[in-house]
Amino acid sequence: MIFFAYGLMGLFGANKTRSENIVFESKSAGNSLTDIKIIPVDIEEAVVNPGAYKLSQDFRVQDAFIAAGGLSAQADRRCVAKNINLAIKLTDGTKIYVPNLEEAVNQVSVPNDFT
Repeated sequence: MIFFAYGLMGLFGANKTRSENIVFESKSAGNSLTDIKIIPVDIEEAVVNPGAYKLSQDFRVQDAFIAAGGLSAQADRRCVAKNINLAIKLTDGTKIYVPNLEEAVNQVSVPNDFT
């Protein structure tokens, strides 16, 4: 009850001229939703939901893994940790291949800018 009374006092007792100092700024053109570029990314093999995804150009490899449901139980996590930089930004048409534990693969197949 005390908080209610203080709220009413603040509401009705507030100085009306204070609202004149409030300035509303419009968003810059670069922040609108229509400016977000969507790019195709293909993530295959040892992920929960392999396939092609349409993701924001600002996403990173880690975001692609999240979109694909994460690494599957059969994923060679050691190979991923050694060969894939999760912080790299995605580029248009990127293909990410995650090997299974059973595969005798020394390297993950990714574009040159990912290694």
